[in-house]
Amino acid sequence: MADTSDTSLCQSSYGCVVLETGVVLACDEHHALVEVSPRQGCSRCAQGRGCGLGLLARQEKRRISVALGSSPSPQIGDTVSVAIPARIVTWLALFTYGVPLLLALVSAGLVQALQLPAWAPPVAFFFALACAACGLRYFLSRKMERFRPRLVC
Repeated sequence: MADTSDTSLCQSSYGCVVLETGVVLACDEHHALVEVSPRQGCSRCAQGRGCGLGLLARQEKRRISVALGSSPSPQIGDTVSVAIPARIVTWLALFTYGVPLLLALVSAGLVQALQLPAWAPPVAFFFALACAACGLRYFLSRKMERFRPRLVC
C-alpha cells in the first residue's frame, strides 16, 4: 500500500503552503471528505536523530472536508493532495493562542493594578480567556471557508 501521509512546505500559486496527501472518502460538487494519515516521520527521524514531531503529531487518521474549487472532482478512493497557505496556519495559531492569552494577561494585569482582592486577577484571567474562546469560535464560524484546505491535485 502506498504511503498516503506526507506533510511538507512547498511553493505554489498560493505562495508557501502546507501540503498533505490523503484518500478521498466521499465527494459532492463543492467539497470532498479526505482521510489524512498521520505523518510517518521526517528525514531526521529516518536517520535516527528524531525531530520531536512524533511527540506532537496526532497518531490517528483524521478526516477533513476540502473545498474543491475549480479542480475536477476526484473519485472515491483517489489519492489527492490538499494544501493550506502557511500564512493562514500562522494566523490561525496567532488567533487561537496569542490573542486569547494576551487578552487574559492584560485583563488580569488591569485588575491587579486596581488593587482588588487577591482572587480577582485569576478570575479575570480565566474569564477573559473564556470570553476570547467564545469570540474566537464566533469569528471562525463566520470565516470558516477561508481556513478550509484546498484540493491541489
